[in-house]
Amino acid sequence: MATFTKQLKNDFDGELEIELQTIASKYGFAPKILKVTRTDDKIHVTMEYRGESLANIYGDNPDDIPEEIWTKIRYMVRTLLQEEGI
Repeated sequence: MATFTKQLKNDFDGELEIELQTIASKYGFAPKILKVTRTDDKIHVTMEYRGESLANIYGDNPDDIPEEIWTKIRYMVRTLLQEEGI
C-alpha cells in the first residue's frame, strides 16, 4: 500500500482537519489516516495514497472541475451532513 504524509500546523485547524478526514474516511470519501505524529508546531499525518487531488488534476479554478465530479462532491457533503451533522 502506498502512503502519503501531509504536514499541518499543530493548531485547532490542523486538529479539525484530522477529525473531518477521519469521519469522511469512514464513508470512503477520504484516504484513511494511518498515523499521526505531533511536535510543538507541526502535525505529520500519514495516510493511504489514493491518487492525485482534484487541485492537482483540475487546478485551483472550480469552474474547471467537471459537473460529474461536482455531483459526487454534493453527494459526499449531503451524506456527511445527514449522517454526521457536519
